[in-house]
Amino acid sequence: MRPRLFQAALEQARSHSSKLLELRAAMSLGRLWQSQGRTQAARQLVAQAREGFTGMSLHLEEARVFLEACSTEEK
Repeated sequence: MRPRLFQAALEQARSHSSKLLELRAAMSLGRLWQSQGRTQAARQLVAQAREGFTGMSLHLEEARVFLEACSTEEK
């Protein structure tokens, strides 16, 4: 996958104030970065996209698990 496409999706979601689409794009880009060894950047991106959500959904749970995995990798 091309990081530019994920970044474009992230920017478009932000421009439309679509938090859910922003989170999904951040998760995709975050996974790519994690696979490239950029775990800290991936964790920060997903954590920022996850801010402001309340309640719980499948997407939020997926982000929580991802953030935990990134934290484990950083140690």
